[in-house]
Amino acid sequence: MPAESQRRDGPSPSEFRSYWDRKHRSSSYRHAPLQEFLLDLLQSTFADCAGFVLDHGCGQGRVAEALAQRGKAVALNDISAIALAKARNRLVRRGLAARLAHGFCGQIKDWRGPTPWFGFVSHRVLHTIPLPHRLAAVTALSSSLAMGGKGIVTARSIRCSRYEHMLSDPAFELVESSETTFARPAPFRYLHFFKEGELESTLAASGLSVLQTLDYSELTGNTERGLDTQVNRYWLIVCQKGNG
Repeated sequence: MPAESQRRDGPSPSEFRSYWDRKHRSSSYRHAPLQEFLLDLLQSTFADCAGFVLDHGCGQGRVAEALAQRGKAVALNDISAIALAKARNRLVRRGLAARLAHGFCGQIKDWRGPTPWFGFVSHRVLHTIPLPHRLAAVTALSSSLAMGGKGIVTARSIRCSRYEHMLSDPAFELVESSETTFARPAPFRYLHFFKEGELESTLAASGLSVLQTLDYSELTGNTERGLDTQVNRYWLIVCQKGNG
């Protein structure tokens, strides 16, 4: 295996951006609708939110759309300009443009927009970010969150029975260690699997209190590409800054 494939630090920001631009440029890349329990959780967590909710790593805007449909102002953030444009367009097509407070392309630590946010969602994002940038992202999410504001975080769980199905693109070369699984195609994707208690510790270190932790499963797969349907496992945490 080439030595460069055994890097433990993951992709650079430019490699990271290039990978997600490529994914979002593809017309075949899309996520399944949010599960009902997640939609209910968005409603209950942000029911009393006094200002806008940040969608961190918004992708093509399915979380932002769900929030806006529930009467919330939303701000969009993604490292991919292509994803951000598609998320904006999604809100416009759904007649929800008035709910858009701001959009920013780049790492969340470099946010240029209104603060504080009064809630945030980081759905299936943190496991794609290498450790130094991941800690910086969580710190930024916490530092610009209003006191008493809540967040919802989901990330890959180590409880997955197999890792290989995570890398569905045959161009990827799988590299495993006790801590992380990542691959180096051109460009570079990174995946981290959170052990029990690890995500809670990461959030607590940034000043966020954990209100609820659960794990859930989600089916994934692409039969058109000959891939079997698999079950991915995720941690889900509801957190809060301060005591509210």
